[in-house]
Amino acid sequence: MLIIKILCFLILLSFYLIKCQNQKIFIPKELIIISCLTLSIMLVIMPRSEPRAYLIPFYFLILSIKLLFFENNYLFIVKGIFLVCLFLSLSKVLPYLDTTKNLDKERKQMLEMYKNRNFKEVLFYDNTDELNKINISYRTFEMLTLNPYSFTNIILANYYNFDKVYSISKGDKLLIIEMEETTDFSDIIMVFDGERSNSIRNQKGKEIFMTLPENIKEIEIKGTDFKIKKIRILEFYTGETLNIKGNITKINLEGNKK
Repeated sequence: MLIIKILCFLILLSFYLIKCQNQKIFIPKELIIISCLTLSIMLVIMPRSEPRAYLIPFYFLILSIKLLFFENNYLFIVKGIFLVCLFLSLSKVLPYLDTTKNLDKERKQMLEMYKNRNFKEVLFYDNTDELNKINISYRTFEMLTLNPYSFTNIILANYYNFDKVYSISKGDKLLIIEMEETTDFSDIIMVFDGERSNSIRNQKGKEIFMTLPENIKEIEIKGTDFKIKKIRILEFYTGETLNIKGNITKINLEGNKK
């Protein structure tokens, strides 16, 4: 369907060029030629038909025929077809715009709160589940991750003068375990409330980052050949709620709240 739409657009464009040539109206033909070639090449070499990838050449096509819409009063049918297609496209996008707008507003509110309270390590919501509900043609993607050393996390932290930025799902807390020496996390068993945990985890050097469900009351760390230097917990809006130093392998969270 995407290829058919492109071909129809190019056919209409060819009629327009013929009419402009007969009336000796100046058209920036270089833009039209480059855009058409770009579209043709992309149709051949792209591994899949991703609608968003065609936006740039279409913008060139629209700019190159701007005289049609702003300086001339003919080809009314072409104008009508273009406007109908535009409104149909907008009708598909608008429901998703509301979702992304609300998520963006929520993140900005968290950002302002963290800045006002001078937090240096901050948590943001991982909105992947909400964004995955959006049609793939209009979807935006969550760029922040659990790992504070990932590229996007570092860029955001540096821009807003944070030390570290993390992203975890709503309903979770962040558990940070700092070891005395670099330890393979696969050799460590995390037990939450008596059950082995399968929570999302990440490791960078001596630091281990792990999501912790909010309702967990007890943490136990099992394994061999490791020594813990520090255990911390970060929460949304609150910041650091636990900071214990020493080789402690069992923690009762209800008795260690700040």
